Amino acid sequence: SKIVLHSESLKIEIVEKGTGNLILLRADSKEDATAWHRVLQLESVHPTMTHRPSLSPTRSSNTIILDLGSCSIRAGLVSDNDYPQVFFPNVCSMNEGSVIACGSESLLPHIRGQARLVYPFRHRVRMDTSISVRDCFHAVIETVCKSLHAEPEKFNILVSISSVLPTNTQQIIAEVLLETFGFQGILLQEQTTMALYSYNCTTGISVNIGDTIDVVPIIDGYKVEGGSFHLPLAGNAISENLSKLATLRDIRYFSEPEMYIIRHVKENLCFLSQDYAEDMQRCEETPSLYTRAVDVDRFQLP
Repeated sequence: SKIVLHSESLKIEIVEKGTGNLILLRADSKEDATAWHRVLQLESVHPTMTHRPSLSPTRSSNTIILDLGSCSIRAGLVSDNDYPQVFFPNVCSMNEGSVIACGSESLLPHIRGQARLVYPFRHRVRMDTSISVRDCFHAVIETVCKSLHAEPEKFNILVSISSVLPTNTQQIIAEVLLETFGFQGILLQEQTTMALYSYNCTTGISVNIGDTIDVVPIIDGYKVEGGSFHLPLAGNAISENLSKLATLRDIRYFSEPEMYIIRHVKENLCFLSQDYAEDMQRCEETPSLYTRAVDVDRFQLP
């Protein structure tokens, strides 16, 4: 790719050779523009790709796609149905070092009573050494294959992973898929790159907003390490703030299972305000327009 720095306007122009696709970056300062230009130049000095990846793979029913999110897991067989056939929270129950349940089953009261909940793929500043990623991922694959009625030995699998998933965790995932379950073939691909491919692009900036936010510049299917960053401000932060607001009304939900109730309330009752001051005024004048209820009986509260 051709990379041009416009110092006066603090812009960096990236032109993809062959296609003419253009990306325009604007920096806040001359120092930032220079740093970005240097990083991009280093990334493009030695091209690591000799051919463009196919963005329209042959549809085959013997391939499983697994989206390994920090909050939830989605999976399905490659088919004309674009929606995942399996969906469950990314949580496991562990008792004395062994995984006894995975997904929604882990949240059942009689399971919670004899085990603790662990979140093996949640973003953390420090790794929890008491969590066996290998055992948890083994339980995840068992749940997925059972739900899809799939025999691993007859399938390939594509796993969509977070851009901040540690390398050693990726190695464990590959070992479990190949050595334990015996999949015919595996591919671990970052979620940000997969999102870009879904728009028939290999170059762009991917902004992945889930429980957290990942912003990743990608050129020819490869991310620019120096320009990527991770923010802990997204769905999880909104849930925590909603929990604090509920506490002011003497509704206290703090434990991990109770946070699923907060999430349920958030997804069913909250909305994005286009004019916060106006909405607050309308709410005070006509509260009936903003008053709704949500059923939480299915959570089997004690």
